Amino acid sequence: MKRLWDKGNKLNQEIHDFSVGNDPDLDMHIVEHDITASCAHATMLNSIGILDKNELSKIVASLKGLNKKIEDGEFEIAHELEDGHTAIESYLSKEIGEAGLKIHTGRSRNDQVLVAMRLYLRAEFIEIFKLQAMLAGSFLKKAVEHQNTAFPGYTHMQPAMPSSVSMWTHCFAESIIESLHDGLSYLERINLNPLGVASGFGVPLKLDRELTTKLLDFSSTQRNPINVQNSRGKAELKFLRFCSDLSSVLEKLAFDMQIYSTKEFGFIELPVEATTGSSIMPQKRNPD
Repeated sequence: MKRLWDKGNKLNQEIHDFSVGNDPDLDMHIVEHDITASCAHATMLNSIGILDKNELSKIVASLKGLNKKIEDGEFEIAHELEDGHTAIESYLSKEIGEAGLKIHTGRSRNDQVLVAMRLYLRAEFIEIFKLQAMLAGSFLKKAVEHQNTAFPGYTHMQPAMPSSVSMWTHCFAESIIESLHDGLSYLERINLNPLGVASGFGVPLKLDRELTTKLLDFSSTQRNPINVQNSRGKAELKFLRFCSDLSSVLEKLAFDMQIYSTKEFGFIELPVEATTGSSIMPQKRNPD
């Protein structure tokens, strides 16, 4: 099994193990997105004459077969190959020969991991948006059902003003929707195509980067290759900020539900299946 950068020189095994770390395990989360980007890249290489129609057909068919193996749990990234990018190209070269090696033309592992991560983060954003919309909808439904249900408003853990269950549940719906709008803004700022800048300085080929942008449904192309490399980690940080902001909403909800479900407050009752018990205090129902 040959690594993409390997030129035949010996490498100290401990250095290799240290540099690889747990990348093979982590890359299994993005390898399907790497395959998607590889299909788009191969299509682009065909459009500029690097791959012929037959080679493109073989590559796409082989990548589809690999995707099926991943879905069926029949594929893993060998430690010797270091990462998913190398594993995919190694698979292609074994399956279809030299045509599989030509797919690396005009790209490096640098822009490969960038584009795979953008596609991964985009998919994760969308999944969270769906859950947010469902949760906000549930709160809005409760708000309508309890428009006239009185509820005390608390500040500093003391009764403060008359309120309603509707106002309490609606506050979470509104907060979640605000978070969703923030997420859409973050998604717009990361939905940029980095593919084709290679290791940060471009390549002396007339790559049609606008085509891969269109095929991968990115909003636009990141033009400056140095800027692309400097953006590594920034999209991930935006996603983490979004998750952190959303978790603060859920934290406030969890706190309210924990307090309001105590016998002292007694405003809400949690279902038994949503609680755990104590090994020594049988009366306890913990809102874990």
